[in-house]
Amino acid sequence: MKKLQSYNGWDTHLDSWIEKLNERQKRVGEDTHDGLKMVWMKKDILDFTGWTNSNYTNRGFREKKERLHNMGVALHELTGKGDATQAVVTIQNYAWYYLLLRGKGQRSKVTEAYLDNIFTGTGYLNLDGMNLAATLAEFAEAYAEQFGETVSAVSNKLDRLRSNIKPYGYILSGKESSAKQIRVKIRESETWLKGPRAIFLDQKLRREYADFYLDLDQKVPYRKTDSLRMRLQAKKLRQDMTMDFTSHLKKQYKLDLIRSHRSSTISPEGCADYTAVVALYMMGATFAEIRSFLEERPVYWQEQDNKNKTPGKTIDEMLEELL
Repeated sequence: MKKLQSYNGWDTHLDSWIEKLNERQKRVGEDTHDGLKMVWMKKDILDFTGWTNSNYTNRGFREKKERLHNMGVALHELTGKGDATQAVVTIQNYAWYYLLLRGKGQRSKVTEAYLDNIFTGTGYLNLDGMNLAATLAEFAEAYAEQFGETVSAVSNKLDRLRSNIKPYGYILSGKESSAKQIRVKIRESETWLKGPRAIFLDQKLRREYADFYLDLDQKVPYRKTDSLRMRLQAKKLRQDMTMDFTSHLKKQYKLDLIRSHRSSTISPEGCADYTAVVALYMMGATFAEIRSFLEERPVYWQEQDNKNKTPGKTIDEMLEELL
C-alpha cells in the first residue's frame, strides 16, 4: 500500500465523521506491496460494487474478478456460499482513486500511473535519468513508451482523466503548484532539454535570476506604499528589464527558449480527501458511507474557502491581473 499523507486533525468535517465511528470495529488487513490484503464477506462486495444480490448471483468468478479489478480491488479467491461467502482481496491504491473520482473514468496503466504521480508522488517525472517538472506532453510521451501505446492515445487518456479530477479541486497547476523548474530548449531542438544537462541549467539559471532580481530590487524597487502610477511604472520597467535579461541568458547559453514550468501536484483538498477515505474505511465505515462523506465535501471545502477569503481585491491583486 502506498504511503499516505498524515492526518493532522484540522479537518472538522472528518472529525465529525470519525466521532460517529468510535464504536465501530476497526478493520485489519495485511499491508503488502500491492495494497491492503484482507478478507471480505459477500456484503462487502455488494457495498463496494453497488450490486444487488441478483447482480452478484448472476456473475461468475471471472466477471466478479474483472469488475473488482476495474474498480481497484484484486480478487484472489472466493469460498463458502450465500451470505457466508468469504473473499480474499487486495484493496489497491486505485480503489481510493476510484472513490475520489466518484467512479468516473476507466482504469488503465496510464491513468493509474498519472494518479500515482499526482496523489502519492512528487509531480516530477524521470526523464533521461533525472527528475524534472514535466509538461503534460512529456508525461504522454513517457507513458506511451512505457506502456506500448501511441502518444495520441495516451494524451487523450490524460486529458479525460484531468477533466475528471478538476471539478473536485484535487490538482494544483500553474502558480499554485510547488513542482517547479526552469526548463529550456536548446537551439535547433523542438523538445525541452532532459537529463543531467537540464538539471545543471535549471540550477545555473536559478542562480542567475536570483542575482538579477536582487539587483533589480535595488534599481527599480516595487513598494506598496508608492502611488498607483509609480507602481504601474515600476512594474512595466521591471518586466522590460526581465525580458532583456532573459534574452541575454538565451544568447549566453545558446538557448531558444527559457520557461519557468510547474507540473501538477496534489492540492490540500485532494490530500485531505485521499487520507480521509482510507482513514474512514479502516475505522469501520462502509463504502456507501464513504460515498456519502465525499458528497458532502464540496460544500465543506467551499465553506472553508469562504472563511479564508478576504472581501474584495487589493490594488496589488488587480495589478497582477492587469499586467
